[in-house]
Amino acid sequence: MADELERRPGANGPGYGGPARGLRSFEQGNTAAVRHGAYAVTSLTGRARDVAHALEQLMRAEELFRPAFSPTIAAASVVIIRLERAEAALSKVDEAAGDNALGPYVGEHGDAIARLRQDARGWANSALRYFDALGLSPASLARIARDTGVGKAARASAALRALEEHVGREYGAERGAAEGDS
Repeated sequence: MADELERRPGANGPGYGGPARGLRSFEQGNTAAVRHGAYAVTSLTGRARDVAHALEQLMRAEELFRPAFSPTIAAASVVIIRLERAEAALSKVDEAAGDNALGPYVGEHGDAIARLRQDARGWANSALRYFDALGLSPASLARIARDTGVGKAARASAALRALEEHVGREYGAERGAAEGDS
């Protein structure tokens, strides 16, 4: 019986790593789960990719970015896009309601709109937690800088650049004139 259960090289069928009970999703080359699965985030596209890039740039500016943070950045960008879309939809609902402040809450779509508002609050809270985890809130950035010293070099470099620019503006013309007199 053990021989019957061992995987034979090149075998592709029930019991040998192939489709079980006629499930086509396990066939070689089937990428439906990768493209359409609710939990499959293999790559970001469109606006989510742009948001992820912007978050990465913010982190690089503070010298916080590490490649290991990419999955968290990707998840944060998806949440931000969902929040952005929900807020756009809710703005349209509020505009359509006009002066009727209760309209969006008690109309025939009131329950669906209430659910969207609840989801938007949840996404906003999730985004804040992601920002905190990535060091993109004032409190988390201060905590990270205090605990690790990360960001001190960037702030020191920025201060030196500002000082150089100030000296150039204030004394650059006089220095050039003084050097020309020598």
